[in-house]
Amino acid sequence: MTSFYYLPRLIIVFIAIGIVFGCSEENIVVSDTPITFSSASEIAALNSSSMVNAIQYSNTFSNLSKLYDFEVCVTKVLQEQTLDSTTVVLKVFSKGDSTSVLNMNFSTRFLSDSVFTNHVRSYSTDVNTTTDVLDNDYGDLIVADFNFDCKDDFAVKMDEGGNGGPVYHYYLQNSNGSGFTSDSFLNTEVLFFPSEINNRTNTLTTVVHASAVDQCKRVFRYSSKSKEYILISKTFVPYSY
Repeated sequence: MTSFYYLPRLIIVFIAIGIVFGCSEENIVVSDTPITFSSASEIAALNSSSMVNAIQYSNTFSNLSKLYDFEVCVTKVLQEQTLDSTTVVLKVFSKGDSTSVLNMNFSTRFLSDSVFTNHVRSYSTDVNTTTDVLDNDYGDLIVADFNFDCKDDFAVKMDEGGNGGPVYHYYLQNSNGSGFTSDSFLNTEVLFFPSEINNRTNTLTTVVHASAVDQCKRVFRYSSKSKEYILISKTFVPYSY
């Protein structure tokens, strides 16, 4: 009898833990297959349903790179009974060229209502680099050099994340400048945006919430010879209040 009495409470506790600490990476589907933006009639058709309400907006960011422009279209389906669904289409264009060098899209249920509006950052053109970082959120779209080859790469927010902060996917510029390629190691092992990008030591450092008293600090080094990242240190550091 006692075990059945506590079972619903235990289920609620486990669900709460999943919401607070879980990263919903399994809910994200990423594709490089080009898709078109939803038409006005398609949005109207979604809005005609009594169960959902769809909104769509797009933004172009031309000040994040000296060579590329970024166009983002966001479609959010606001649902009454379940979490909202968000589809993001991101296109990258060479400046002065209407042909995209990258066309990727993904769907997730864990992005804020104002995602991809003005919360962007660029360490290449010094845009919003002095903006305060709250809860490890460096922005929705960030241009930087992650593999230390003096070329613009970028990270795109895929998920608002839990206590550790947002989860990002990384795209590295091809060596011949023909476009960008998603980096599996950065996407699956680094995940969070680095608090330090050190061009002298070729290292990326992430500092992420670990417990009530400390954070997990990981340092990754990139080898220009092997073209690979390796984890060189993992330590736990106390919060500095």
